[in-house]
Amino acid sequence: MPDPWVAQLDELELRVIALLEGRLGDIAPWAPPTGLPPLPADLAPRASALLDAQREALGHLESERIRVLAEMSSARRHTAGVREERAVYFDATA
Repeated sequence: MPDPWVAQLDELELRVIALLEGRLGDIAPWAPPTGLPPLPADLAPRASALLDAQREALGHLESERIRVLAEMSSARRHTAGVREERAVYFDATA
């Protein structure tokens, strides 16, 4: 029987890859597993590398969030200054 930790780490690594590649639609909601035994010592380096990759992905998400907020703020400023005025002239020949 495969080690449940190997399967769990595989899944989490695929999620991080999908996130970093921008494939957010490929990422289903995640729930922490229950009933896992303690992490085997030989998988600790892999789990640590995964944690580093998750932190990197979180940094990318945070940077993107800040960029989008700035873009939305800029768009709001531009649309706030636009006045909707009625047409002054009517072209009856058109």
